[in-house]
Amino acid sequence: MAWDIKLRARGAQGRHREAADEALALRVHSAQVYGENNIRTLNAGSDRVQHLTHLGDFQLAERECRELIERHGRDDLLWLAVTNALVGSLIGLGRHDEAEAAARIAGSALLFGECRWLADQFR
Repeated sequence: MAWDIKLRARGAQGRHREAADEALALRVHSAQVYGENNIRTLNAGSDRVQHLTHLGDFQLAERECRELIERHGRDDLLWLAVTNALVGSLIGLGRHDEAEAAARIAGSALLFGECRWLADQFR
């Protein structure tokens, strides 16, 4: 828990390189302790891709986003956060049509599909 707070503080301070590196270390540690598919491990990966996108490391962020989505699926807030980073990475890579398609899938899931419960929280 303290490690997670430290990551968020680094990001808020604009220290995204440190936060991305620490998120990787946290992900590795969490995978060893809890398993690769545990929500703690996946959340550390989600935090990492957000920081990589802020850093402009779009290719690495895209690759890690796709790995997280494949591993976790697409039915909750974590998936939406990872998809947000994926969309930003695709835009950064100049692949706007792919970014729009990913954003539309996320928006559709949020409004009509797997994540509708989340959209209902804001109505």
